[in-house]
Amino acid sequence: MSSTLGVEEFLQRSLPEWNDETRMQARLRAFSTQDENFESHFEFWRGVILLVARAHLQATIIKTEEVRNVMFKRGGLKPLGLDQVLVEMHRRRQLQSFRGLMGSYDRSWIRWSVVQLARSATVAKQVVGGLLGGEDASGIRLDEEMVIMDLLKERADKVETEITPASGHTVLLLDPVLLSIHQNPREAQLVLHELLRRRRVALVSTVAAGKEVRGVKVAARGEKRVPAVTDQDRQRVHLKSAMRGLEERAEALMRRAAEARETAHSAVKKKDRALGLRCLRRFKLWEGAARQCNDYAAKLEELLLQVDQAEVTQQVTSALQAGVQTLRASTVTLEEAESCMQQVDGALTSHQEVQDTLGLGAGENSDAIDSELAEIEAEIAMEGLSLDSAKKVKPKKDAEATSIPGDTEASASQTVVQISSIGDWQAGAPEPSGSAELSVARAAQGAPTKGENMQSERTSA
Repeated sequence: MSSTLGVEEFLQRSLPEWNDETRMQARLRAFSTQDENFESHFEFWRGVILLVARAHLQATIIKTEEVRNVMFKRGGLKPLGLDQVLVEMHRRRQLQSFRGLMGSYDRSWIRWSVVQLARSATVAKQVVGGLLGGEDASGIRLDEEMVIMDLLKERADKVETEITPASGHTVLLLDPVLLSIHQNPREAQLVLHELLRRRRVALVSTVAAGKEVRGVKVAARGEKRVPAVTDQDRQRVHLKSAMRGLEERAEALMRRAAEARETAHSAVKKKDRALGLRCLRRFKLWEGAARQCNDYAAKLEELLLQVDQAEVTQQVTSALQAGVQTLRASTVTLEEAESCMQQVDGALTSHQEVQDTLGLGAGENSDAIDSELAEIEAEIAMEGLSLDSAKKVKPKKDAEATSIPGDTEASASQTVVQISSIGDWQAGAPEPSGSAELSVARAAQGAPTKGENMQSERTSA
């Protein structure tokens, strides 16, 4: 855990209320859960603890003794209500004992159950001991290491995002993962156990050259939980461990080679030719060994890539086999297809015969309906023509009644011409222009009009 020095200066810069003398005097006073403003005091000091642990200490583990007596002193005065804040945070499970939490993260469910029973017995013992004066009655020891659960979840989420591959699961060596999580091994171990609890990672262990090698298998993005550990995962851990050992050995050899070259350079400056030659021989020897280690590491990396490719091939093959089985289960044979097509052709032929039979009767009825419709249209046209003729005769009679005497002879002669034209038309001559006036004249003489003649011809037919 980081040093608690400089907490007051950090709060003066980061928390404006810390510099308000009046408000801080009220915050430093003692309070209990029965006070009406207890929730306000609790949220303030809880926020202060989270702020210091997250931004200043960068830790998820705190010691209750430092929080109570050292960390949050202001002007030499320590807050008197921090005991109640820690007790309430522990009651709300925002603080948990480091030892109890690590015990609950055990991979064996049987072991976990035993740990839970032991924790229950420990809590009861702590309460009794608190009543006797040895420990706090809340179950929190004065020197207890407590874990801030909110910060632990934040850090676990961040690490999970960093190590989770975009597609497929991966296997990593444990030690580099722990170093990437936190410099403090206890903090790193705590985050790792939180990821184990979430089923986002699984421990992979194998033995190489009589030495245990550990790694973690990380679930892919989108997977609800990490798959079970397989022999291929253990082989990957073995290969990565050997490759890492070769790389570290190559780096060490290159450092020794560089030192030998510098020694040779110094010997040549001092005119010590024999020492320079010995150092150059060592340089060549160590440089060649380092190059050989790098070559071996490259071969192991290539082999590891082939193992990954083999797993991908296996997954694709399994998917193809599943697809083939599904296709075979849903495939229709040639005989079934031919029988189905024959049934379809027979049904279509029968349906077409029925449609042809129905269509013939419908055609006869349609001809009769069309004939009746033509007669109705002819009658309507004849009625319309008669109405038009009547409308034109009436204005002409009015005009004759209002005509001047000088025009009587001209009208009479015109009438004679029209009558003669009517006679010629009845005899078979072509109808002259002005058929509308001739129709009026025929109607006036009682002669049949052209529409009446067409109707009579149609009736005779």
